[in-house]
Amino acid sequence: MPHKVCYLLSHGFAARMVLHSDLVPQLVAAGIETVVLAPNSAKGSLEKFSGKHLSVATAPLEKSRLRMSLGDARRYLREPIRDNAALWSRHLYFANGMAGTYSKYRAKLNYLAHRVLYRSRWAHRAFDAFDRSRHRSRLIREKLAELKPDLVVATYPVTSFEVAGLLEAQSLGIPTVGHLLSWDNITCKGRFPAVPRYFVSWGPIMSAELNEHYGIDRNGIYECGVPHFDAHKQLVDRACQQRTLRELGLEPAKPFLFFGMSAPIFAPHEIDVVEWLSKRILENRFGSEMQLVIRPHPQNVSGNMADASWLPRLKALIGPRIGLNLPLLTENGLDWDMQQDDLKILVNLLAGCSVSLNSGSTLSIDALAHDKPVIVTLFDADQELPWWQSARRIREYPHYKKLLALGGVSAVSSFAELESEITSYLAEPARRSSGRRETIAAECRAIDGSSSKRVAEALREIATKVV
Repeated sequence: MPHKVCYLLSHGFAARMVLHSDLVPQLVAAGIETVVLAPNSAKGSLEKFSGKHLSVATAPLEKSRLRMSLGDARRYLREPIRDNAALWSRHLYFANGMAGTYSKYRAKLNYLAHRVLYRSRWAHRAFDAFDRSRHRSRLIREKLAELKPDLVVATYPVTSFEVAGLLEAQSLGIPTVGHLLSWDNITCKGRFPAVPRYFVSWGPIMSAELNEHYGIDRNGIYECGVPHFDAHKQLVDRACQQRTLRELGLEPAKPFLFFGMSAPIFAPHEIDVVEWLSKRILENRFGSEMQLVIRPHPQNVSGNMADASWLPRLKALIGPRIGLNLPLLTENGLDWDMQQDDLKILVNLLAGCSVSLNSGSTLSIDALAHDKPVIVTLFDADQELPWWQSARRIREYPHYKKLLALGGVSAVSSFAELESEITSYLAEPARRSSGRRETIAAECRAIDGSSSKRVAEALREIATKVV
């Protein structure tokens, strides 16, 4: 009898991992029927994936100021916020009024609660019980009872929808699995209110974090890699690369740098770095044929982290040697949900570039899949910003601190260092190549085109074990 797995999808990046990869075909090959359960708002963008081997179901979970406040308070009461650069800089952002007066005073009250209650086990138990009680959902419970999956898999277990899905699955006696959409979810997003029994891990670093933060032992962790990273082995297509470059107004036969941008909240002056780099390209500082492809982060383009003033500045850079690759976002549905063709375009731009640059994103690992030199621009152009606003703080984020320590990527702190590092990599592309291999092994086990297959086999093993 085939097994049935229900994936909870509440974020566009999780949709990329599950639906834009080879995961569903591999689940079918493993004898697993797959259903996706998402918020009602995502129905339009996900229905196109529904077919013989995948069904899409939706359920409502109304937005609630209380749930949002609980998610915020959870970071303060259940995390050592002063010892975590990601959480502490987030606190300072709100406490300094960057998101309005209400958020400012909420942050200050939450931090006061942290100082008084963080070390109180009684406060932890009381808060956790109240938090979980406010995330229960009769409608999600009824939907799961109707679907009757053997496993419920959460991809982003800090959102209200997935917290509710996990809690209702556990109340129904359905085994739960965590298959996290990103490498920073454990250390940078706050504590999971409902912890799955099993986890599908990217690699050794994530496995160690699961053990450290949640006490998950090795018998409950399956290291499989990253399903959508399979695309870096499966979707490399010279014709696609050439077509994409032509559409960007560039010459396919000539070399190019690739700059994958971050959201402005993480690198407020990244746009100045991109403009500086574009000028250096046109001044032939990296050779008379060098070109530049600029790709804004999806969070640059839409959502509450976007800065609308950046797009006109980026479009003004477009010219014979400067191309702008806008991410292909769906018109409605999950936050930052991408069109399926976008992944192939991204893969081929990374596969073809001479050097890949970013300001602290997962693109560092994507580029390593092609053994490309990676430079991380952890500075603020010529501006002086407080630490909590500055791009230099990313160096201290738990997940990025571990990445940089592995030695596979270069971090620069000034324009002079950036120019020097680009020049050095163009002269010696193999520099740090061994570090790049070690980084891949530590962060995501392997990028070999078989991660989806390993995930499917892991889920089959878990389902067989618990059914």
